[in-house]
Amino acid sequence: MENVIAAAQAIYTDEQRMLLENFRKMPTEFAPLAEKYEDLGHPPDADTLKSLFAKVEEFGLISGLIPEEEAVPGSTG
Repeated sequence: MENVIAAAQAIYTDEQRMLLENFRKMPTEFAPLAEKYEDLGHPPDADTLKSLFAKVEEFGLISGLIPEEEAVPGSTG
């Protein structure tokens, strides 16, 4: 199986490999937060949600969803 994965990754672009690596990191970043708010019985507050979206953007999951020419002036991303 490792040979298959290595062969498949050989055809990926650098950007695709980076995205896959980021997907692998996500569970360790988000699982503890999910458990925390499940135990508390309520969703995160606004500041925590903003930081979560910032983290998701770091993983490259929401960047580029809106073409730059359609972005709101003054927005980041």
